[in-house]
Amino acid sequence: MDYCGPRGIGLHTFLGWPASSRTAALAWSMDQRKRDAEKAVAQSKACRGCGTNPDDWTDDEGMPLRDKPFVGEIVECWGCVAVQDARDEIGKIGEGLPDPQRKELQQRYHPSLIRSRPTVAWPEAVG
Repeated sequence: MDYCGPRGIGLHTFLGWPASSRTAALAWSMDQRKRDAEKAVAQSKACRGCGTNPDDWTDDEGMPLRDKPFVGEIVECWGCVAVQDARDEIGKIGEGLPDPQRKELQQRYHPSLIRSRPTVAWPEAVG
């Protein structure tokens, strides 16, 4: 049922399949379960700061690699800028409020209804 249930395949239907098809389906299901477990283990080991796995940075003996597998890059994410602007605004608004009201302030992130950059230059705008 591990294979049939999530796919909505009735047990009697599955048992009506040729033996080779049932074997292949169960082997695939077991392989998928193994991959999911390996992924979960890797995610549990991942650094919460950078997302890499400690095994990415060490050799088979656990020693740090001489050549780093990843390099840092400084980028500016405009989504993070918008979120930080909202946080700064909350700080300004909340300064004069009593503590309970300040805690009720929230930031939300949603698509803007205003497009700041035109995608096409319209003749009326140019002329």
